[in-house]
Amino acid sequence: MNRNPDGGSALETPEETIDPAAALRLYRTGTARAYAASTDVSRLFWATWGLAWLLGYLCLWAGARLTGSMPPVWAFIVFYAVMAAGIVISAVFGIRSSQRLKGPSALAGTLYGWSWFLGFGGGMTMVALFTNRYDLPGPAISVMYNAVAALIAGALYMAGAAAFKVPSMFLVGVVFIVLSILSAVVPLPAGFLVMAFLGGGLMLLGFIVATWRGRRHQADR
Repeated sequence: MNRNPDGGSALETPEETIDPAAALRLYRTGTARAYAASTDVSRLFWATWGLAWLLGYLCLWAGARLTGSMPPVWAFIVFYAVMAAGIVISAVFGIRSSQRLKGPSALAGTLYGWSWFLGFGGGMTMVALFTNRYDLPGPAISVMYNAVAALIAGALYMAGAAAFKVPSMFLVGVVFIVLSILSAVVPLPAGFLVMAFLGGGLMLLGFIVATWRGRRHQADR
């Protein structure tokens, strides 16, 4: 330890002094990493669920048009398959993306990934148990599934907006809440078409906007 001329101990040496430029670079690096991780999460969720929503509901609509009434079994199989794929991809990517960060940001990514898995899994299981117990007719079952799915997606997008500080995700969440109400008003099979293009199309638009914003942010750096 260096000594001052008066015999006291120096608390700092020139080598121990924090370099402001280095501290600023460290801050910018951490901020850029957090921004990139949150952008990747939002882009992945928008792309995954935009495609799942579009393909799944278009399949239900096409099946209903072919039969003239309720969609056939194969249409529901495809619908639930793409939804299940969306749940798995969302959970896995949310957890993996959190490994790029530390602290609250990492925890937010992990919890958000699990929220999609548990939220959709629990919601769809609840609807299945409810419809089986009360023996609802086919059209009522389809309407309930549509409404609950849109409601869960809306709530999760609004939660994601708070977790990752992305206001556009909150707007998407609000639209999905409106979709959950419309699904109980618009008759089938037109309701499937509304969910496909308004719901899936909106999420794909969000993916495009998030991608553009991410590239613009990198260019500004």
